[in-house]
Amino acid sequence: MEKIKELIYRCLFIIFKVFPIKKNKLVFINFYGNGYGDNPKYICEELLKKHSDLDIVWLVNNINSNFPKGIRKVKYKSVSAIYELATAKIWIDNARKRKYVLKRKKQYYIQTWHGGIGLKKIEKDAEETLSKYYVESAKHDSEMIDVIISNSKYRTNLYKNSFWYEGEILEVGLPRNDIFFNGNYAKEIKDKILKMYGISPNRKIILYAPTFRKDFNIFEKIDLKLLEQNMPEHIILIRAHPGTSIGIDCSNNVIDVTDYPDMQELIIACDYFISDYSSCIFDAMTSGKAVYLYAPDHDEYLSERGLNFVYDELPFSIAHSNEELISNLTKDTYKNKEEELELFIKDLGIVDDGTASEKIVKRIDMVLYGGKK
Repeated sequence: MEKIKELIYRCLFIIFKVFPIKKNKLVFINFYGNGYGDNPKYICEELLKKHSDLDIVWLVNNINSNFPKGIRKVKYKSVSAIYELATAKIWIDNARKRKYVLKRKKQYYIQTWHGGIGLKKIEKDAEETLSKYYVESAKHDSEMIDVIISNSKYRTNLYKNSFWYEGEILEVGLPRNDIFFNGNYAKEIKDKILKMYGISPNRKIILYAPTFRKDFNIFEKIDLKLLEQNMPEHIILIRAHPGTSIGIDCSNNVIDVTDYPDMQELIIACDYFISDYSSCIFDAMTSGKAVYLYAPDHDEYLSERGLNFVYDELPFSIAHSNEELISNLTKDTYKNKEEELELFIKDLGIVDDGTASEKIVKRIDMVLYGGKK
């Protein structure tokens, strides 16, 4: 059934070639229709500030979700979505397009990807763990990309070696990290989140955001009551990976923020960031937040999913048990890692400086207007 659907989608792309490409139309997608977020969101907001003559289309699963004015929402994986893609001048996406998607000669595809530094092995480096369909889609997607966005020399080398990609790489930073460099905007965001969840400005915030697990619920391996008892002055925000659930009872001091749409805004609001193998640890690092790792399933996870770094050599405080995590937090052991962290950032060649969205919009202007506007 799925193969028949994809054949129909592919035929629709061919049929819609009879319609002209609209020179002012851009189509955005975030995580296969997951909503308004990540790198595409921040590029879009920069465009909305600078241009009023663009037809901006966002392909989204939940057509009733809230979006800023100036954006047309279209149902992801619909006939209308295929029409919008087939007639747009520019595509902006942060995940692989399926192999039924067909790009026309005069269209321009900007791939922002959804990881920055990236801890886990992905794409070609993890090919044996990926489905044949995904690998075929990834190779097809790389052939269509005109430019891919990087935030570091490390990420640039990863694209060259592991993404089946030989095209242009724009090393300008991650648009989603721009807000870390705007102090006034960051304060507004934090105040908004505190108000939304009824948190006093005097309370410090711990954000716990682990990565996806296939076989079990990672939230069952963290003792939140013990964490509450040892850090009673803190509010604990917990965020599950998209597509998963927390499955635990929350309390006045433990708040589920999984449905909050923007991870970077949650990072801004927190004082301490806890994760495990998620690339968000590097975003939190870029923001200057105290990063703590909690990896109770370290051996099992590494046996099924390889990492690009030696885990125990990362410049963060690492815990493998609840007691060790609490000890690291209460002793503020992150401060012992500052010199090590500085060298690590330098070695990665990170270029985030708050101007990524602006630089990408300049590229978009060149594509749309040839530098005449």
